[in-house]
Amino acid sequence: MQGASILNETGDGFLVKFGTASDAVETALRLQCLLREEVCEGELMVLRIGLHIGEVSEMEEQITGDTRAVGMAINLCARIMDLAEDGQILLTRGVFDAPAMAEYQEALSFYQGLRSQAK
Repeated sequence: MQGASILNETGDGFLVKFGTASDAVETALRLQCLLREEVCEGELMVLRIGLHIGEVSEMEEQITGDTRAVGMAINLCARIMDLAEDGQILLTRGVFDAPAMAEYQEALSFYQGLRSQAK
């Protein structure tokens, strides 16, 4: 996706910044679709994705000199991702309500309703 940048790497994960919420959602959906049948070391590659909107700051690590993204938005996004099950994309209300998401809100509301009915 144009305008996306990797802010942090976590070994088996990435923190990526997007220009808009809809760019983040589109990329998450594409990744899930592209990787759903990929096999790595004999196992399917299954992603858990969490999306959130918020302010991000950069901080230089004293020992390595590397720049890391930090902030409450990053902490919340990590918690959202932790709640996701394998193959799931979770997003916060801030992402859902973002102006760029208007075209997706009806479809996302439909899926949210299906999930609520399944419980």
